[in-house]
Amino acid sequence: TLDVPATAAAMVAATVVDVAPPPPRPTTTLTGSEVVGHGVVIAGRYEVGGELGRGAFGNVYRATDRQSGKEVALKVLSALRLADPSERERVLRWFQREAKVLGWLDHPGIVALLNVGEDGGVPWLALELVDGETLAARMARGKLPQREVVRILRELLSALGHAHRAGVVHRDLKPANVLLD
Repeated sequence: TLDVPATAAAMVAATVVDVAPPPPRPTTTLTGSEVVGHGVVIAGRYEVGGELGRGAFGNVYRATDRQSGKEVALKVLSALRLADPSERERVLRWFQREAKVLGWLDHPGIVALLNVGEDGGVPWLALELVDGETLAARMARGKLPQREVVRILRELLSALGHAHRAGVVHRDLKPANVLLD
């Protein structure tokens, strides 16, 4: 297990990698034979609270780190995606690349990688929890004031610029993947 210190509050919560994610597929995330859900403990350390979102190859859960008492976002790769031999290697490589890239990028506008590991043969990432709404949810509530748009764009472009200078291109940037804190 690799422990990486957290950075300041993050704004961009989507996967930051230089390849497109595998196409979405309806899945149930499993750890060994257990369904990940409220109360399940991952790696003997992270107690799952509730689901925060679903992605192309896994789910993200709010969890409590039993060692520190802090809340984290726990991204768990779908065991069903791993069970498909035609996808297994590609999905694992993509997930490992995501962990590596998040470990490299240190910016207040990019979610920090806190820990990475495997439980029951299923990889997971512990990420900084951004307790805010998505840009999509904020936009759905109505027109944003110009001052707020400028602030969001400055922060977003700063984070993207940092990633691009590191050679990373975000290929799934959309309002639903931008978290506001």
